[in-house]
Amino acid sequence: MSHRYAVVDYDMCIWEVKEIFDSNKKVSIVLVEKERQIIGYVTRTILDIELGKHLDSLTGLYKKDYMFYHAFNFIRHGKNATIIFLDLNNFGYIDKKYGHIAGDMILKGVADILNNCLENDCYLCRYAGDEFAIVSSDSSNECKLLAENIVKTIEEYSFFNDISVSAAVGITGGRIKFKEDEEILVFLNDLVNVASLASTKAKKDITTPVVIKNIDEIA
Repeated sequence: MSHRYAVVDYDMCIWEVKEIFDSNKKVSIVLVEKERQIIGYVTRTILDIELGKHLDSLTGLYKKDYMFYHAFNFIRHGKNATIIFLDLNNFGYIDKKYGHIAGDMILKGVADILNNCLENDCYLCRYAGDEFAIVSSDSSNECKLLAENIVKTIEEYSFFNDISVSAAVGITGGRIKFKEDEEILVFLNDLVNVASLASTKAKKDITTPVVIKNIDEIA
């Protein structure tokens, strides 16, 4: 890599290009190569425009493909991959009682809380609706401490009109090596599914807002 530019293969994903720019502030352009021929380029401005397509316009968080990319890399490099799946409690009721503007402000507030609570090697996304997900290279038990802090912070936060907000969290993860990309993707989908089911279990038991499901519970 030059101090001013880098060269990447044409099938490199946007998140890898982002990492090149983030890791070397002197790089101003990334050249795109196919069969040893330069076929295009990416500048920081072009990258920002493309990244905008992957941002959730309400919360400013990246969409779920960002989290999946980092989870995929954790597993591919033999690291632990733990999914923290957060679901707001009774958000549909809040939306109907206080209105969509209030609901939107709550989602923005939760996104800010999550960003502020993030630790190293954690990657956050707005998964869908009132659901958020984090992938971490820490163990499930370590992530439980993080999740409990997030839940506590949400409950104590002063939201719009002093609306009371709480969250349920499901966690699962592990360190498993796969050789094929397709196997990793299947495994990741299973992880997210199990973490989501764990959050549903947490919603049903208000005394246990954070639930860990073991990886061997994947159906």
